[in-house]
Order: sequence, then C-alpha cells, then structure tokens
Amino acid sequence: MEIRIPKLILAAILVATATHCTTAGWLEEIRVNTVTDGKQASRGSDCPWSLACGPDGRAHVIWEDRRTGRELRVFYRGKSPSPTWDLWDSTDVNISPIDTSDMLGHPSVGALDNGSIISVYVEEKPYRGELCGTIWPAGFSSWNQPEFVSIPGGNHLTFTSTGWQTTIATNGHRAITFWPYVGDSLENHRPIFYRRYVSSAWETTEQPLALPGLGLFYDAKNLSAVWAIADTIYLVFAAVTDEQPIYNIYFVKLHFPSGEINLFEQLTDDSVNSAQFPYVARFPSENGDDIYLSYTEYGQILKAKLAIKRHDLPEWITGVDIVGDGNSSAFPCVAYNPHCWIDLAYEKPGNEPNSQIFHRRYFPENESFGEEEQVSGGDYFSKRPVIACDIYGNVHVTYISNRDHPEIFGDEEVYYRMFDSPPLKPTDVFVDGDTLRWNYPDLPDLRIFVIFQITAAETTMIGSTRNRFFRHTLGPDAVFGVRALDLEYQGSPLAVSQSPSVIAHSPQLTYEFELGPNYPNPFNRSTVIPITNPSALPATIEIIDICGRLVRRLEIHPGQNQVFWDGKNSAGLSVVSGRYFYRGVQDALTSRPQMMTLVK
Repeated sequence: MEIRIPKLILAAILVATATHCTTAGWLEEIRVNTVTDGKQASRGSDCPWSLACGPDGRAHVIWEDRRTGRELRVFYRGKSPSPTWDLWDSTDVNISPIDTSDMLGHPSVGALDNGSIISVYVEEKPYRGELCGTIWPAGFSSWNQPEFVSIPGGNHLTFTSTGWQTTIATNGHRAITFWPYVGDSLENHRPIFYRRYVSSAWETTEQPLALPGLGLFYDAKNLSAVWAIADTIYLVFAAVTDEQPIYNIYFVKLHFPSGEINLFEQLTDDSVNSAQFPYVARFPSENGDDIYLSYTEYGQILKAKLAIKRHDLPEWITGVDIVGDGNSSAFPCVAYNPHCWIDLAYEKPGNEPNSQIFHRRYFPENESFGEEEQVSGGDYFSKRPVIACDIYGNVHVTYISNRDHPEIFGDEEVYYRMFDSPPLKPTDVFVDGDTLRWNYPDLPDLRIFVIFQITAAETTMIGSTRNRFFRHTLGPDAVFGVRALDLEYQGSPLAVSQSPSVIAHSPQLTYEFELGPNYPNPFNRSTVIPITNPSALPATIEIIDICGRLVRRLEIHPGQNQVFWDGKNSAGLSVVSGRYFYRGVQDALTSRPQMMTLVK
C-alpha cells in the first residue's frame, strides 16, 4: 500500500532527511563472550578467532576459550538482523567436544546458502593433532557432534605448525577448508592440504596442495581463502621455501571440482623484510574479479599493507601503505562491501601494549583511501581484528581486548563492533504502465522508499511507500528516482528510471553539453567536474542533495572545460558527508543527474 503523507509530516521528513540521511556510524561495542572468568581469548602470534556473515544477513563469531578449567575450547555466538542490529544469541555455546583433555582452538567459520554454519578447528596437541569440524544445520537448534576433517593416522598438525590459522571458504551448499600439515613423509616441510564439503558431507579424502615448481617442499602458515566465481577459489598464505627462508605472500587460484591450480604467484619478494598474516577479498564486477589482499610487512617497524590485482591489468600492485604515515600498524584484514568499496581493519600501533583497532575504506573507483576511524575503545589494548561485510553493506569487526582484566596477562575478551551503513541502492527500477517498480532486499531497518520525479526544470518528491512499487501518473517524458531510507534517516543512492520515450533524451543536449564523471569520487574536501561545452552559451551546474533539494549552482562560462566544487552550499557553509548529485542546465535543457560522494 502506498503511504500518503500529510504536508506537515512530509516537511518534517524532508528536514530530518536533510539533516540525518547522510549520517552512518559505529554502534556500541559489544563483548561477545558472555562468561568472563578464566581466559577467554589468547593473543597468539596469529588470530585464533573468526568472523563470517551469511546470505541471510546473520553474523557469526567463533573463538577459542579457556573458561572451563583452563582447557582450550571453541565457542560460538551469532547475531541476527534486526531493526536495531543488536539481536544476539542469548548466550555463547561450546561447539567442540567437552569430554576430552585435548586443547582445541584456532577456529574458522563459514555460512552456507541454506543457513547452515560450518566450522573447523585444530586439536592443539604436541604431537598427532588433527583438524576437527562441526556443522549447525539449518532448521536445527544445535550444532552437530564434531568429527575429524583431516584424516587420522598419517600426517598431522602439531605445535610445530606455526601459525595454525586455518581457513574455510563457502559457496552455495559447498565448502573447502585448508590447513598446514607436518609428517614423516613431508621431509620436515609444512605444506597445505585441503578437503572439500559437498552434498552435506566431507569428501572421503584430503588432498595435498602441490605448488608448481615447489611441490610440497614449502612451509605455509596464515591461510585465508575466499570463493570466487562458480568453481574458483582464491587462497593466500605466507610461506618459506628452501630457496627463500624469509616469509613471503603467495596466491593460488584453485579449481574446486578438479583441484587443478590455474594460477600460482608469489606476491612479495623480499629477502630482508618478511610479509605475513594475509587476508584476501574479491571485488566482483561484470568483467571479472578484482582481488584485494592485506598483509603485515616486517621491517624496521610493522606496516599494514595492501596488494591489488585488477581484472584489466596483468600485474599485482603490492606494498600499498594502508595507514600512510610514519606510525607502525599491523594485522590488517580486508572485506568487500556491496556498496562497491573495500573495508579494512587493522591495529595501530602494531603489536604494542597500547594498540587499538582502526578502520579505513579503499575506493577502487579513484584508487584512494577514506578517513581513518578508531573502532575500539577503552584505556587498554585491542588487537588482531577480523572484518566482514553483510548483504546490507554493514561492516562487522571482531577483536580481543584486555580492558576487563588488565592485571592478568593473557586474559582477554572477545569484542565486536558494527558500522551501520546507509541502505543499498534499489535495483532494476523500471516503468510498468502507471506503476514504477524496483527490487530491494528485506532490509531490517527500512523506514520507507521515497519517490522523486525529475524533470528538466526541477526534482520533486512525489510520494513514498513501503512496497517495491509505486502507482502514479507517469508522463511519457518523466524521469523517476527511488531512494531507500532507514530508521536513522540514512539514504541510499538514488536509483533512476526513465519512461521509454526519454531514454534517447535530447540529442542536442547530449552533444552541446555533457558532464563527465567527477574526480576524485568519493572525495574529501573538493572535487572537479569535467565539462564538454562546444557552444558559446553560458550554463550552470546544479548540486542536489539526496532529498532532491538544490544545494548550490555553479556558473560555467563559454569555453570552460571543468568546474570546481568545494563542498559548500550557496550560503558558503560546508555540507555534511554523504551522496550528492550534479546535473548541467543550459538553455532550459537539463542533463541526467550523476552521483558523487563526499566523505569527511
């Protein structure tokens, strides 16, 4: 049902939207573990906790915990989507065997498309340890009994498996997990093995990852994997070889059904400064994947670094400094965001008693970083972040902190914080007779969809609805826009549709006056809008906010090929962060609006 809003209420919504719709922010920090006596998490050299977001929007946190008699166990707690984003499971649960004296830790977690959760973790024995796993099937109230994922009796995991960090990648109903192995047959090396999960069961055998030119003669640690398109897996890890005894970062592209390695690359090549603790994320596009990889470089000081492989370039770009200053930083983690940027979390200073967790975005469109934000609070340290983004574009970060028991060495708790992002842009907007239609996910904190009519003269809000359609008198020459608003009045990018007769638009306007993509975009303080203006007529550029209100007019003189916007309105005041639109106006003709993002 369409929502008809009285004029006074509509005016209040417009004011509130103009004030708040561009404001997104970090929600309150949460301690994930519900019991604090004993040792909840250990700050090892690696990261013995894991975080994943499922296709249903649920967040999953898993960690190693010593609360019961200081025996190491694996605990889990999840959070479901809700309008206030705080619907946590009432308590955390032990998903590892209870009736054993063996220590169990270094877990990884993933989610299947049917809502099932799958986890693997390590038997931390001095000798003959194995990789274990368990599943919480969709529709059931508890986790299954654990089982061995690695095959007992041959190779094994032990304390010599430096950096026990396992990894798991999921896609649909399938999963694959990787781990480092040692054994008599491996001749004192520590190569990677893997096992696939298909049709609700683990395959009968585990497989070695024999690398081109190396075979199994390498020592691996710090594994991270992500599922790519169809049957492709991206795996990254740190390793030393007989020829290169310094840890460097390696990348593998693996075909899931056959186990064939389609690509193997060494990304860092340093004989002095090692590179360790990589994480990998894929940035999907119509033309192929861009791959982003974060890692820690060990030089005179620790530095959080980023490596990038664009689908249209043959080589990796490595050594990109995430922080960009002279301070130490370390243990970065990377995640793709459906808003089409990359989210990064890291600690700064790196591995120090006063380390805190920070967040930063990377915008691939203009190859730039956003502002740095501190995520963790408290007067004591927070370390070893893991980051993930959900289907709504929200950012989730988990890490450890000693703020609850700073007097006890090694007694840390698991903390979590979420960034409540603006709503995603509506998709597939089209005109169907007298009805405007679009697609949108079931956003838990959706307030309303706001509908705009965009003409050559003005942009006007014509109504709102909670449906995925809007009935109105749709003129043959009208352009319509749809924007989602959440409960905090954060607004999505404007999704624009046209009636068929307007798609061609005015050829004179396209030829006489065009605006190119502004750069940089997103931008921090100012941006440049390129102009193609072969005529001698004066023109203007209108800056419009997400509510369709005019922010400022910029005059264009004949022959001018660009215009500069300093992020201020017509009163000379700086505008707030958020999404804005610009369009050209010349001789009563108006160009299509284009979006730009101001990030402060």
